[in-house]
Amino acid sequence: MSTLASGPRFRRLNAHFGAEVTGVDLAADLDPATIAELRAAWLEHQVLLFPGQHLDPAESAAILKILYDRTARLENVIQYHWREGDGALWDNRAVWHRRVADNDPSEIRVIHRVQLRGTRPVGAGDSNSVGAGVGVGVGVGVGVA
Repeated sequence: MSTLASGPRFRRLNAHFGAEVTGVDLAADLDPATIAELRAAWLEHQVLLFPGQHLDPAESAAILKILYDRTARLENVIQYHWREGDGALWDNRAVWHRRVADNDPSEIRVIHRVQLRGTRPVGAGDSNSVGAGVGVGVGVGVGVA
C-alpha cells in the first residue's frame, strides 16, 4: 500500500504556492488513485514537499520519472522551430519549457520575458488557482546571416 492509514494530507505552505504532503510513503508502490491525487496537488500547489521520506537515489528517480513521463508525452509537447521574425507567447504558469539547441550557432536569438501584474490567475477548471500574477513569456527569434 502506498499511503498510510489516512491517505495523503496536504498543508498549504503560503498564500502563493507550495504544500507539505504527509500520509504517503514514497518508497512504497504508489497506487493509481494516490498518483492521481499527488498529480492534482502538484498542479494546484506547484511545489510539493514530502518531509520524513527516506528514499535512496533510485527510489527518488522513480518518483520523478512518474511525474516526468506524464508531462513528456507527445500529446503534451510542442517543439517550435524558430524562423527570423517569429514570436511566441506562452503562460509560464501552465508550461514547462526548455531550450533545445536547434538553431545555427552563428545566428543570434533574442528572448524577452515580460511579467504582467494582475488579479490572481485562474487555471482551467479551477477558480481558486494560486499565484500573484500572470506570467507571460515572449520569445522573438532574430536570424542574422
